[in-house]
Amino acid sequence: MAVPLLQSPLVAWTTNFYARATADAAKYNLSVAQLSAYTTVHEAYLAAAAALTASDASSTRSKALREARDAARDALLPLAREYYKLILASTSISDADKTLIGVHVPKRPTSVTAPTSQAKMDIEAVVGRTVKGRIHRDDGESKRGKPTNVIGAKVYSYVGSSYPSDPALWAYQGDFTKGDFTVTFDATVPAGAQVWLACSWYTRTALTGPISMPVTTFLQFAGVAAQAKPMTIAA
Repeated sequence: MAVPLLQSPLVAWTTNFYARATADAAKYNLSVAQLSAYTTVHEAYLAAAAALTASDASSTRSKALREARDAARDALLPLAREYYKLILASTSISDADKTLIGVHVPKRPTSVTAPTSQAKMDIEAVVGRTVKGRIHRDDGESKRGKPTNVIGAKVYSYVGSSYPSDPALWAYQGDFTKGDFTVTFDATVPAGAQVWLACSWYTRTALTGPISMPVTTFLQFAGVAAQAKPMTIAA
């Protein structure tokens, strides 16, 4: 967004800009000379625009008046854009005051921090060496969707009767951006082996949250229910 080009919005914009600038020039860092220069082109444009509007309303549609309006606009725009940029770049003018005078302040990107909440895993089926389940929120909110700025979950596994506290001993199984996940263990892992699964939320910038409560089950050749244990992995 910048200084408008069409007559109606430009008339409204320059009228507001001029009124606020002249009411408090110091707030907008505009000198007497700058205001004087703007007054000249502003008033000339308003007069030319008003004359053309009156002409069009009476159906005379004067070419000369349209050309005069265009010339006045072409004289106004360079100065209006110059002051627009000066005000936008100023660090001493508040965003609220910039908005009031008609200068659009772009939204500043917000910094993305690492997730603070744990995810929760539910194991829904085990077929052979393949474990299927679902990842969802575990923060007291709806189980649908993901926390703010989170795009998926990283899943980890461990084979053994009890899981280790050292995160480095867990095997990374991949990123899952949907609620469902599927992990297939290597053929070297025998049927009946106890396996553990855990996950952590991650953001688009690869920041990860705390590890979830691990869940455990046994590799089978038919679907079985998950056996979750209320334990956590030490950081």
